[in-house]
Amino acid sequence: MSEAGEIQSVRQWNLSVWQRALLFGVAFFVCAEIGNYLSPDKGRFLTLWLPAGLYLAILLRSEYREWPWLALGALCGNFTFDLLYGTKAGIICFFYAANTAQAMTGAWLIRRFISKYPTLTTLKEFAGLVLFAGVIGTVLGAFIGVETLVRFGLSHTFGQSFKTWWGGNATAILMLAPFILAWTAKQQRPFFGSRGKIVEAVLLFAGLNTGIWYLLALDNGVMSPNKSVVIPFLLWAGLRFGVRGATVTNLYLALGLTFFTVQFHSGLTPAQVASGEYVFVLQLVLVTGSVISLIPAIIISERDRSLAELRESEERFRNLTRASAEGICVSEHGRILDVNDQFITLVGYPREELIGREIVTLVAPEWRERTAERLRTGGEGLMEHQILRKDGTVVDVEARAKISGWENRMVRITALSDISERKRSAAALQASESRFRILIEQAPVAVSISRSGTTMYVNQKFLDVFGYRNADELVGRPIYDHWAPEFRAIIEERVQKRERGEPVPVEYEALAQRTDGTQFPVHVNVTAVQLPDGRAWLAFIADITGRKQAERALRESEEKFSKAFRASPDGLSITEVETGRYIEINDGYCQLFGYRREEILNHTSLELHIWENPQDRARFIAELKKAGMVRNFEARTSAHTGESKIVLLSAEPIEVAGKSCIVSVLHDITDRKQAEQEKEAAIAREQKARLEYTLQLIASQEAERTRIAAELHDSLGQNLLLIKNRAQLALMKDQIDDDMEEQIQAISSLAAQSIAEARGISHDLHPYQLDHLGLTRALKAMVDKADESSGVTFKRKFDDVDDVFTKDAALNLYRTVQESLNNILKHSRAKKARILLERDVHEVQLTIEDDGCGFDPAKTNKGMGLKNMAERARMLGGELKLDSAPGRGARIQIMIPIYAEAE
Repeated sequence: MSEAGEIQSVRQWNLSVWQRALLFGVAFFVCAEIGNYLSPDKGRFLTLWLPAGLYLAILLRSEYREWPWLALGALCGNFTFDLLYGTKAGIICFFYAANTAQAMTGAWLIRRFISKYPTLTTLKEFAGLVLFAGVIGTVLGAFIGVETLVRFGLSHTFGQSFKTWWGGNATAILMLAPFILAWTAKQQRPFFGSRGKIVEAVLLFAGLNTGIWYLLALDNGVMSPNKSVVIPFLLWAGLRFGVRGATVTNLYLALGLTFFTVQFHSGLTPAQVASGEYVFVLQLVLVTGSVISLIPAIIISERDRSLAELRESEERFRNLTRASAEGICVSEHGRILDVNDQFITLVGYPREELIGREIVTLVAPEWRERTAERLRTGGEGLMEHQILRKDGTVVDVEARAKISGWENRMVRITALSDISERKRSAAALQASESRFRILIEQAPVAVSISRSGTTMYVNQKFLDVFGYRNADELVGRPIYDHWAPEFRAIIEERVQKRERGEPVPVEYEALAQRTDGTQFPVHVNVTAVQLPDGRAWLAFIADITGRKQAERALRESEEKFSKAFRASPDGLSITEVETGRYIEINDGYCQLFGYRREEILNHTSLELHIWENPQDRARFIAELKKAGMVRNFEARTSAHTGESKIVLLSAEPIEVAGKSCIVSVLHDITDRKQAEQEKEAAIAREQKARLEYTLQLIASQEAERTRIAAELHDSLGQNLLLIKNRAQLALMKDQIDDDMEEQIQAISSLAAQSIAEARGISHDLHPYQLDHLGLTRALKAMVDKADESSGVTFKRKFDDVDDVFTKDAALNLYRTVQESLNNILKHSRAKKARILLERDVHEVQLTIEDDGCGFDPAKTNKGMGLKNMAERARMLGGELKLDSAPGRGARIQIMIPIYAEAE
């Protein structure tokens, strides 16, 4: 339905579809840039994602066949914007899908169930915009977008991100989409119909700016409980300038309030800025403002349209009456004699079916008895009732009857007027007034209307705040009863001045009193309203107990912080981020660096040469900006005397007087560092001494083994050989009895066995095979001997390494393999073992492994064998690696660089 004389149709564009798509892509990009600028710290559109409102409105203003082209334009704008900010192409695709699904879902639902071309002239259209676009569409888009953020690791909390995404899109839709829909419809009536309207618009604009300035400059911004200061201007815009005026005011309020809030954090505390809670409050303020201004504007628009249609209907009725254009019926004794064309049209029967028909058959069943009585008694005048058309529909009519002569007969002439539309208009008007009353009744602040200091009306919130049971307890009573005794005289004086027209504050804080005598602080905003019976005063009263408590808590917190700051034994400072200029320091900081307080304040750390390496400060600032805080950053600093100080620095960003600053805690660890260095030096000396002792012990062991081996071989072995030879000579004599021969033979066998054992011990003490065969063949011989003399099956592979190692190095390697073989034979209970000695250009690798019982290296106290093997590996320039576990054997691996010299 269009507004009479105003909205005719949607504006037609004189551009081709691809030109519109291109223009839309550019507008999408511009809106995205604006949305980015209106977001805190250039974040992810926390406040207003303006492309959401633009996308939805353009789709509603276009035919379905044009939607793919517009989607292509949105794709170009979306990709251009996100690529400029470094977003990956894959993520952009999902963002675009979220934006498109959101806009197209909302637009399709509105067109399907509300209106093909909505112009926000009815509450149904506005409710459809809120439900289908502001809720359903944005929920779908938010789900896709936030799921993308979570999947790609850009967000860790689905709930908070969903709330942020949904709030930014829904708010933008309620701010920008109504503006575009209202201003792109054809208008015949000019927006400013007179100079008075222009002056009124200027006053409205000035008042709105004053309200915004008060909130941002003098109050706590969007966190203030006094946000109702802008409500009168929003209502003013909606009631006086219609839907278009309301949308302009809402969009201007959204852009202005958002810009100054997110860019300058006007009225916000550092804690509120850090938590980001003000963003949701800002969105709630904008949405509430939109509802407050648009609903009355739409209601008034509907009422004006209905009244205009009603006036036109009445004018037509008068014209038709003069020209017999109403439905005229001539009857006699309740039967129809004649009707005009308008009557035929009204009831839907052809003339031949009407002539001779009883009138009561045309009346709705519930009205027939009353109509028959009126016909029987000859009642004249007006009567409203309902008629039943031929198609079964019921029509509200107004009947005017007159008994008159006609063709020498007394007949009843009845003029019928269709009043269905008037009935609907009256019902709509009543519903509109009811909705407006509900809006005031459910306002989130206490509202009262008074005149001459006497209460005329209060809403439910007023009753709840002041503790009354019903409005009858207040109506007719003085308004002074609601205030604390010390404020009653002040309020009474202001009421008297206001009635006389003298200037008084329209906003103030006072102490109110409930029915139980408890008192609480409130903020009062008073404005004049014109009622049908004269001027009255509308008061908005907000309980500010929470705000006062928060202010008191903030002061106490600041006092505690100040005491802790002064009393801390560590060095504490507050500096500017960019310059490093000191704003505040404590005594601990002065003691740490040996400066007086006045020598540090208003100077920078670089000017005082506190950082030994200025690059450390650059790294510190970079880490702080990246992580948002710094913990235990170690740095070298310089005191006033030139003494070097090592400190642990922890810091977090704060805001002081609108400037980005850093609060830092410096803990002196110079003494601890010196103690740690001394401890490390002592440990190093101890380790070096132990190593030297081990090396000397191994060297002395090898020397003693060599000496003992030589003694066994040269002395004991020689004597045992002589004993054996003498026994053999004795056996050659002929005169030896059998007993003697047996004894001598036993001596010879025992001597041979002792010689073999002496040689074995000598070889174990000093491997003479190493001297005669070389390292590689000596190792092979040792492994083969172990394979032959034990139940363990050995597999070996030895590359020729004789040219790699010196004599001492070869001995260490030989001993390492010998110790490993002994461990396998004595402890492993293995059935198979493998020994590999491999070399390449750069290193020699020794690997010894078995399938024995294994052991836990962490729980086993290493014996001297493993320790000696590890020390010998270090002497060879390599490192021993041990891998074993209970039940899965053991593996020893030593990597020896070829260029390394034996120690």
